[in-house]
Amino acid sequence: VVFPDAPVKVYLDARPEVRAARRSKEVGGADVEAIAADLARRDTIDSTRAASPLTEADGAVVIDTSDLTIDQVVDAVVALMP
Repeated sequence: VVFPDAPVKVYLDARPEVRAARRSKEVGGADVEAIAADLARRDTIDSTRAASPLTEADGAVVIDTSDLTIDQVVDAVVALMP
């Protein structure tokens, strides 16, 4: 957790196939299946490491960005602000 006392905590997520497609587009069309496998491997490492594992913070609002545009994600986060 980066800011444990933040008034709003957000955990952004997306379906694995969406994350792989987005990453492929970022790197110029690399093999989506290879990227998906790499993301799955990294997710396992990140979520099971002993020090600071990647998990949702207590009280975090999870936003699934799979079917959202960047503007929609920003709007969803801003709507959570007190």
